[in-house]
Amino acid sequence: MFNNCRGIRAYILVAIVLAAGMRGWSADETVGSVKTLTGSPVVVRGQQTIPAALGMHLFEKDLLRTDAQSRVGFILRDGARVSLGPESELAVEKFVFEPGQGKLELLLRMIRGVAAFVSGKITQLSPASAVVETPVGMIGLRGTKFAAALAAR
Repeated sequence: MFNNCRGIRAYILVAIVLAAGMRGWSADETVGSVKTLTGSPVVVRGQQTIPAALGMHLFEKDLLRTDAQSRVGFILRDGARVSLGPESELAVEKFVFEPGQGKLELLLRMIRGVAAFVSGKITQLSPASAVVETPVGMIGLRGTKFAAALAAR
């Protein structure tokens, strides 16, 4: 009986350690997902360039990129919707959506191209917490919709 209890305890300990180690891959860290696409948009995640796919999960620091024949639309966990037109790049730099703890933050970095944004809960609950950075300035998201086009230099 004693050996059996020790074996069960060891099994439980291993399960807890494995669950804690897998936390980095949890659905809670997903910031959104791809909802529409045309052509061959990609997601740059760290050193990897991954073809975008419908339903693909997005994470903080992901960069979405389209070429001349591509478009991509994604939805964030707070319900915000973002669409990128051809030859565009946008990074999801920061996304925190914990309204119960009062933690709300959205930072998108638009590098080039055309983007349209429809706000979600973060903008509704804390307008100052949602920002889009561009190479020439920042856009504070106070309203519900906006579109931006960055011309090439």
